[in-house]
Amino acid sequence: MMRPIPFYDRSVLAHQGGWDEILLVAGPIAVIVLALWRATKRVKRESHQHQDH
Repeated sequence: MMRPIPFYDRSVLAHQGGWDEILLVAGPIAVIVLALWRATKRVKRESHQHQDH
């Protein structure tokens, strides 16, 4: 009986010069930075709208 082929090869994600660990750290940081940037942009836009009225 054939085993199913996994979607990804686990050996690729295990200690390949550190790039996988970098992604595990940089990914969440990028999401947080993006969320903060969008929130700041929204607050500035809303404060400008309230000052105009």
